[in-house]
Amino acid sequence: MDHERIPWFKRLAAPRVDFVDLLVRQANYSRAAIQAMRTWSTTGGDSHLDEVVELEMKADELHKLLMGALFVSFETPLDREDINDLCRHLDNIVDSARHAVSKIRAMEIQSGARVEPMLANIDRGLGLMIQAIQELRKSPESAWTHADQARHTQRVTEDLEARGLASVLRNEDVREVFRQRELLHIVTALGHKVELTAEGMMHAVNKIM
Repeated sequence: MDHERIPWFKRLAAPRVDFVDLLVRQANYSRAAIQAMRTWSTTGGDSHLDEVVELEMKADELHKLLMGALFVSFETPLDREDINDLCRHLDNIVDSARHAVSKIRAMEIQSGARVEPMLANIDRGLGLMIQAIQELRKSPESAWTHADQARHTQRVTEDLEARGLASVLRNEDVREVFRQRELLHIVTALGHKVELTAEGMMHAVNKIM
């Protein structure tokens, strides 16, 4: 559905939607998925991976709700295109976490203590993104600052990957080296999704500052 084809008077009459709240809820699903993976990395167990799968399904439902609201709402805190992009980036994080679970299970990786600091850092980045979204209500400048801080967490994730790889390569078990190297790469890719989300937020906020 193209929102431009919806008569203006119907959009005006549509219930007011709190897009900030919806975006925060979506970001919280992404963060919860990362936190579940972080718990798995130190304790193992399929239950934490199952949680990621469940969160991805809930996030998909919220994504549909947010997109539907975007098409009919008259007022939005950011440009419609920017909200759509931000929503898509947030959805990509939890989708990527779900794909990461599939790879972890396919490679039969039981746990991954080396990636726990990386996941903790990504969790921190998403916490900053949630703060950035919340700040849209009162301070675009603060929102931009928090998003910029979230963007820079990827540098730390990449540094941690390099250190983890150096440790992995000391292992004489070739199969285990492959598994752990892939796990490091998977987690770094998750961090990159957060970086893209932060950059999208900064681009959107620049328009209203």
